[in-house]
Amino acid sequence: MSFRTLFWIKAVAALVAVWAVVWGILSVAGVFKMTPEKIVSYVEENPLSEGQTAEERRAIIEEVAARLNALDVGEAEWDKLEQQRRQGRELGRDFFSQLTPEEQRHFLELRIGKVFEQMMTVFNDMAPEKRKRVVERTLRDMEEEPEDREGLARLEDSDPEMFDKIVNEGLRSYYKTASAETKLDLAPVLEKMQSRVNRMGR
Repeated sequence: MSFRTLFWIKAVAALVAVWAVVWGILSVAGVFKMTPEKIVSYVEENPLSEGQTAEERRAIIEEVAARLNALDVGEAEWDKLEQQRRQGRELGRDFFSQLTPEEQRHFLELRIGKVFEQMMTVFNDMAPEKRKRVVERTLRDMEEEPEDREGLARLEDSDPEMFDKIVNEGLRSYYKTASAETKLDLAPVLEKMQSRVNRMGR
């Protein structure tokens, strides 16, 4: 066998190996990519009940929160991402209504805490004028979405000065004192703000 023939055999073998690895990574990513349908299936297969132990309920709650948080991982199509997030919020609210007050607090720490932590540093470092622009544009976007208007109306009814406080004091200060229900309604606002800030940085 000539040197040239041996070289091409090795080159083809290496190329096949590389593509095998790439195909494997893409296949695994497809299998584990989270969707609202997978979350619905999990909740249906693992319903919460009064007969379960606190540990069993906690495990389900943490898994649902993890799956909801995974909806935006690796997603580059913003319109599709917004649709998934909206479905996730509806699933989260339905699931939230089945929890005890203590479980609700834990779920919110897992579910909304992620979004809040991502936004807090960036938003709080902005000048008040820039914060105001981000908030105003976020609210304008939400007013155009029928699915978002209901939650937005609840927030405004619970505290008409909420958005002024967020602009002037930052997110952390307001979030700490908000009720569990307000935090749940605040989640889509934070997600919209996160999307807008991400777009500004692209």
